[in-house]
Amino acid sequence: MLQASGLSTIIFDEIDQGVSGAVAQSMAEKLKRLSTTTQVLLITHLPQVAAIATTHLLVKKQEVGERTISTTVSLDDAARIQAIAEMISPAAVTEKSLALAKEYRDRYQ
Repeated sequence: MLQASGLSTIIFDEIDQGVSGAVAQSMAEKLKRLSTTTQVLLITHLPQVAAIATTHLLVKKQEVGERTISTTVSLDDAARIQAIAEMISPAAVTEKSLALAKEYRDRYQ
């Protein structure tokens, strides 16, 4: 089993950049195992990684005047499926991307 050498929390900022396919799947599963002994906070754009998480937060950035304001929203199940579908199909969410997002969610939860 993976352990984090006594760390209580690990933060990853886009550790999965440039990863896809089977490697993304494997990475998601390893992160999930790590989360059983250590709190893992992760910024991701991969649907496999987002779907395997226990909690899904969406960070929104907005320009207000000359400042950038960031807000964080905790997603319920429906919003989470929508967010994962947007990762799968960023140009336009389709019935197929929604179905795949639900499949990912069901597989990992």
